[in-house]
Amino acid sequence: MAGYIGSRASVVSSGAERKKTFDITGTTTVLTGLSYTPTFVHLFHNGVRLVDGTDYTATDSTSITLTTAAQSGDQVVVVSYATFQAADAYTKAEADAGFVSVAGDTMTGGLTVGGAFTSLGIDDNAAATAVTIDASGNVGIGTASPNYSLTSYKGGVNANYIQVANGSTGAGSGNGALFGVDASGNGAVTVQGVFDYITSVAGVERMRISSSGNVGIGTAAPSAKLSIKGGAANSANLLLTHDTDGTGNYSKIRFQFAEGNTSIASEIRNIQRVGGASGSSLAFFTENTSTILEERMRIDSSGNVALTGNETELKFYSTYTVGSTDRAKIKTVGEGGGSGYGGALTFHTKNSSNVYSERMRIDSSGRLLVGTATPYSGAYRMSIAPDVGTGFIAYKAATAASHVAATFINSNNVGVGGIIFTASGTSYSTSSDYRLKENITPVQGAGDIVKAMRPVTYNFKADSTDWHDGFLAHELQELHPRAVTGSKDAMKDEEYEVTPAVLDEDGVVVTEAIMGTRSVPDYQGVDYSKLTPILTAALQEALNKIDALEARLTALEVTP
Repeated sequence: MAGYIGSRASVVSSGAERKKTFDITGTTTVLTGLSYTPTFVHLFHNGVRLVDGTDYTATDSTSITLTTAAQSGDQVVVVSYATFQAADAYTKAEADAGFVSVAGDTMTGGLTVGGAFTSLGIDDNAAATAVTIDASGNVGIGTASPNYSLTSYKGGVNANYIQVANGSTGAGSGNGALFGVDASGNGAVTVQGVFDYITSVAGVERMRISSSGNVGIGTAAPSAKLSIKGGAANSANLLLTHDTDGTGNYSKIRFQFAEGNTSIASEIRNIQRVGGASGSSLAFFTENTSTILEERMRIDSSGNVALTGNETELKFYSTYTVGSTDRAKIKTVGEGGGSGYGGALTFHTKNSSNVYSERMRIDSSGRLLVGTATPYSGAYRMSIAPDVGTGFIAYKAATAASHVAATFINSNNVGVGGIIFTASGTSYSTSSDYRLKENITPVQGAGDIVKAMRPVTYNFKADSTDWHDGFLAHELQELHPRAVTGSKDAMKDEEYEVTPAVLDEDGVVVTEAIMGTRSVPDYQGVDYSKLTPILTAALQEALNKIDALEARLTALEVTP
């Protein structure tokens, strides 16, 4: 209903005014038993004047139809007046009973206001506007121009809060929940006890900040600064994204030592693949001693794990704590000069004096080096350099049966020899099955070869005290070349380190080693096992001759 609050309707004519009061006892739309002149009648519903043609219809001079029905307990007053008759006056008692006073009165029923509603104060007798409700329904506290449904403003450098409390919290200044801004203008929420963030009318809790400052998402009992409990099985509990899609973009988790410390302790980054394609890498970064963030490890989109760095170490501890001592490590070492591609994998252990020593290495060519970082000259896949007084390889049998210590297999996957040992001895075998052989003929000229051989006694230049019996390779090669390897006075090219690499205090290569090539002797060798058939054949020739001579001698002795 439209209308206004006042003492009574204005009468603009000099006619007599009549008043009829209806005390409503049931839902009523039509008021009857009236006598009035259309357009010369006013209606008051519970003290509020109604608008003719909008809130009621009065056209037949004897009844009035209400647009909205009056209800039991309501009071409707009809005031009609005749043309050129003075209106009846209300007594003070009648006015107080039927209409709302300007101040200090209580109104029952609804109130409709057209335009902005401004109060100089609600029970505070303030001289300035305290509360404003504008035509859009926005409420302003401390401002006559509210921007939102509820706008609270306090001038000066002052904190401004809206308090929500109940009987459980108490009505003190710090009780319940305070929403607003602090004196510096920062948004703030102050809560007494636990802060529950509830997102539905049904009261399902989604987030909680406990009284200890722990934040719980999906849990009412957060045990850490941030506790997250997932909902459906296999659902994401924490999602990090970045705004721009493209090569090398990443989202990250950053760890710092203390609040306000600009030095970064470490980061974990989710890095998009080159070209913005599907798939990503997870990279782990830590600071070096110069407070520069460097990548240490990466898991790529194929599941490969990469330890990054110029010389990366994987250390092993019995139990790791700050300052604890590592016991062994695997380390990558750069090789290949300036190309940056070559690399070796080295294995280190500590001795009883807590000093690291390299024990084994797989170099950039795939060679296995044990006890040495330098491969033996030549195309050898394994080099072993034992300490003084130690051996190379030890085999221990699990039982007394024979065991194969080594088997040699050719490119056709056929065994061509091996080393076999038992509880009492060792045998060295080479393939000799007749099924592997063809073009079989007796050894020829073995006696001549043996007679031409020149056995000698000698010592090697590396050890003048160790004497040997044997042959000079190039001399024996002229007689039996299959027992000798190499060529007389042969040379070969060998790579060597001209200038060693320069390392910093952390063992990282600062300057790569300078490598060179030099010519060194390519020494000959003798396989003495291949002399056995020659010596056997020569011995057979000699025995046959001895037998023939003995037969002739016997024949001479028995002849008269």
